[in-house]
Amino acid sequence: MRGRGTQNRGLSPAVMLLVVLLVLVVGGVGTIGTLIATGVIDLNNLPWSVKVIEKDPNEGKIPVIVAGREIERYAKITSEHLTDPATNQYSVTHFDPKSIQPEWLRGYDQILGRVLKRDKTPGKVFTEADFYPVGTAAGPVAGIPAGMVGVTVDPKKIQGLEQLAIGDRFDILASVAHEATPAAGRVRPPEQNNRPQRGPVLPVSDSGTTIKVLVTSGVVVQVGKEAMVAVDPAESVALTRSLAAGLALFCTARSGQPGDTVDDELVPPEPPKPTNVVRIESIKNREFGEETFYIIPRPNQAPSSMAKQP
Repeated sequence: MRGRGTQNRGLSPAVMLLVVLLVLVVGGVGTIGTLIATGVIDLNNLPWSVKVIEKDPNEGKIPVIVAGREIERYAKITSEHLTDPATNQYSVTHFDPKSIQPEWLRGYDQILGRVLKRDKTPGKVFTEADFYPVGTAAGPVAGIPAGMVGVTVDPKKIQGLEQLAIGDRFDILASVAHEATPAAGRVRPPEQNNRPQRGPVLPVSDSGTTIKVLVTSGVVVQVGKEAMVAVDPAESVALTRSLAAGLALFCTARSGQPGDTVDDELVPPEPPKPTNVVRIESIKNREFGEETFYIIPRPNQAPSSMAKQP
């Protein structure tokens, strides 16, 4: 009798098919995952993908031009000033239509080439009040009002000037020694002076000095170690002479409140006349205007002797 031996039949065809399918699925999933990870396949662009459309946050809002960076006073606006340095694109801010102000400038042609009156920080809108008139030159000269001239001075030589800011208005007074020589540019007695200084002069004080008004309603144009002030052209001569002569100069600030007229002239109140005044003489000069001198006798001199003088 022949013995029955064992026979290795292997995997059945059905099992083999399942194994092959499993390998194909695992390999396909891995391949597709790799393609998605590397960006070859974009799931959002597949025909059956569901696309989520985000709402534009600026929808319904109005774009307004704003400063893209810090802009200093007296600068002429260029496209660089309106560009955001982070994006190199024009800087704009979107506003709700109800918040738009009528004075805001929204056209580039209204802003480019204009000279600023004040410093501007990034993100700030522009208005016509921010600019000098069209055609104004850039630089500190933009701050000099028409009809005036700029004088560069050392603020330490004019007491009180260092306390003022750009745009502030002021007057300048000088303390003048009455007995000074003409070489120093100071006032002499009227009988020796054929070129009186410009402006009103107060009476001689006990210390032998007078107070003279050099500048009325000047404007601070620039501050710093060297300040620039705008003054009347005729006043610039008197101010320069006084600075060169080393006179004691004092700056008095004008009111910054509305209603104080720029054209107001500083007129010192007429001081009470001393009882021992003998003669008051007024001299007119075409260049410097009119000066009034109060002649007061010395303590040891009788008024009658003064009156007899020619």
